[in-house]
Amino acid sequence: MEHTYRDGEEGKSCSKCLEWRPLAGFYPQLRARDGLKSICKECLKSYARSHGRARSKDPDAVDRLRRAVRERYRRLHPKAHARDRTHTLINEQEGKVCSMCDAWMPLADFWPHKKSWDGLQSHCKRCHGSFQARASYKARRKEHCAQSYQKHRAAVLERRKAWREDLLPERQIPDDDLARRLWRKTDVRCADECWEWRGRITSSGYGQISYKAGLIYTHRAAWMVTNGPVPEGKQVCHTCDNRACVNPHHLWIGDHKLNALDMEAKGRSRHPRGEMASKAKLTEPQVLEIRRRWEEDHPRYTALAREFGVTGPTIRAIVERRSWKHI
Repeated sequence: MEHTYRDGEEGKSCSKCLEWRPLAGFYPQLRARDGLKSICKECLKSYARSHGRARSKDPDAVDRLRRAVRERYRRLHPKAHARDRTHTLINEQEGKVCSMCDAWMPLADFWPHKKSWDGLQSHCKRCHGSFQARASYKARRKEHCAQSYQKHRAAVLERRKAWREDLLPERQIPDDDLARRLWRKTDVRCADECWEWRGRITSSGYGQISYKAGLIYTHRAAWMVTNGPVPEGKQVCHTCDNRACVNPHHLWIGDHKLNALDMEAKGRSRHPRGEMASKAKLTEPQVLEIRRRWEEDHPRYTALAREFGVTGPTIRAIVERRSWKHI
């Protein structure tokens, strides 16, 4: 809206009443092009009065508007206000029934409430101030949810157990079907070479295949197909150290300890020992020579250290078997 001059005073037209007014008759607005609202102050005040917002001039306007909204809601939703809202007289004393404990109480036992139909709360002071009345519902609800979750969890575990124990015939997969699916995705070669699995490979390099209600490693599946079930507590190990290999001639049965010892013997341990260590300065024959000479002559540690190019504490640790303990 462009500004114009009348009688030497700058102003503009209101976008609602279309009357020209000076700039002082508009409220400021930061996002406006000229920094002023497009509607004049008089139009905004009349709009506020018509909608019950001029509380300073008419304090009861907002209360009248709220009462009108509540009455309209009660007319549109009669079931929500179907409760008997009457006071009764007992022993010449006026009172009503508490909505929580369903006990008749005199009106003096109810806290005031501005928005209620009689200016009082629907529940008595005892129910309002009692923490147990409010906490009991939460506790019952929490207990009910916990029991429901436990029942659901138990049902899920039973189904999984049934799948694993072959109690669901529709989920069973015969061994001949496992063998067919296993060799179909295997690169079969001669007996001395590795048979690479061409299917699903985990991030650690082992192959996986579906079996009954889950997944198993392909080298275990190859052992089961050719040699029968794997004994409980045992592991299927590789002689070729190729995790994707499923050649039955490269597999053997062992436990965790034997598998770890085989890994260390082949130098594939994450913590190499002896000559395989990156900072090792001695060899196994040198360590054995140091121990032999110490048992025979008991020379000084420093003399042996100068001869083998290490320090005295290193020689002492070797002699006392605090280092190089595996030989």
